[in-house]
Amino acid sequence: MTELTNYEKVRRLPWQLAGNAFNMIFWVTAAYGSVFVLFLNELGLDKARIGILLSLLPFCGISAVFTAPYIARFGLKRTFLIFFGSRKLFAGGLLFTPLIIRHYGPQAAFLWVSCCVFGFALCRAIAETAIFPWAQEMIPDNIRGKFSGINSILSQIVSIGVVALGGYIIGRFEGISKFVYVILGGVLAGIVAVCCFF
Repeated sequence: MTELTNYEKVRRLPWQLAGNAFNMIFWVTAAYGSVFVLFLNELGLDKARIGILLSLLPFCGISAVFTAPYIARFGLKRTFLIFFGSRKLFAGGLLFTPLIIRHYGPQAAFLWVSCCVFGFALCRAIAETAIFPWAQEMIPDNIRGKFSGINSILSQIVSIGVVALGGYIIGRFEGISKFVYVILGGVLAGIVAVCCFF
């Protein structure tokens, strides 16, 4: 496969901006944002268990030391897309939490959420290990700083809007089902993000 010219790379950068924006929706609502913490609280988990779940994301980052050589051999883009997409499946598993509570109780729900979060965290760590060197290939050197600034501004604007909308939904409705709808919206946005990066 021939390497893209800088012009061709620049023409594809709006797709990365769109992917990052949709991923921010996913991140805030279904992955690790304030909505997720409120979801864990609604499940009745104590602070220690919530802390354990939240610590899995940085903890799994250690895997980069072991996976980086294999990622380089397998291919940066391919690895990123596979694991970036797979983490949406683990986040989608959270949608089944109310059913697990109803049929098996809160302890089983905690174990289920723990497995979902651990799977998500591991996929995230592998995808992040691949995206940073791939971004060096995707974004031409002469516009990397400008692109990073635009991406940061767009991501923050999207984040503010999503937190406001999520807060409105959570404040307006009762029960755990309100979180299911917000997480579902986030997972769907995450799938769109994968398509944009593809």
